Amino acid sequence: MVLKVDVDKFVIRHQYDATDNIRNLMRLKGTILPRTFRCSELWIAVFIHYLLFFIRAYSSCPPDNASCVTAGDLYKRHLLNLSDTTSLTTLVVFFLVFYNGNCFQRFISLYLLVNTAGGQLHSASLFLRDYFEDPLSRWQVMRYMLASHRIFFYVMRKQVAEWYGFAEGSAMHPGSWDDFAETSLIPLGLLMKEETEWLREYGANKHKPCLSWSAAALKRIIDQHSDHPKTGYLFEGAQP
Repeated sequence: MVLKVDVDKFVIRHQYDATDNIRNLMRLKGTILPRTFRCSELWIAVFIHYLLFFIRAYSSCPPDNASCVTAGDLYKRHLLNLSDTTSLTTLVVFFLVFYNGNCFQRFISLYLLVNTAGGQLHSASLFLRDYFEDPLSRWQVMRYMLASHRIFFYVMRKQVAEWYGFAEGSAMHPGSWDDFAETSLIPLGLLMKEETEWLREYGANKHKPCLSWSAAALKRIIDQHSDHPKTGYLFEGAQP
């Protein structure tokens, strides 16, 4: 296999800086605002609000029409009492407190799991870099892990897009498996074309065979470097 990337420079270049408070407060990327601004319901609600406001503020009747009623008069005639909003208040409290709180807890759980997975990948890469000197041997293990990570989130995005009714080719759909392989797996050297073709026909979770391939690659380089003092120390307790 010919690597198409420099494995020694395969690093994350853009990271979240927890100490840069001003930039974090001003940034929009990674927040809910970009997705909110793309929501058509938001702008429809704003338009209706201002439309009703201008109708109420500037509607008038001809002087010679005594039976005419302005929008402001209609508004005053149909003022709501506080008791009329009891059901609405109950629903608002339910959604704001209980439902949104439950959704937030689920988000936090998913966020922690995703960060844990990323941290495990970093730890594995550091161990491999420390215990094995051959870059190609290290990459044979890591590329399958990284491919599994990418495939997992590709499948999640694809399922969500199809659940919402987005077809292939739309901005919200990640595309077909072949498109994903040609743009995100093969160019980065994560998988070979033959491996992506095998995974395309694989019926179950496509990210799991990559983990098996990574374990097999790790076993091969352990066998090749079994006489290395660091390798023997690291994996001595794992031997049957």
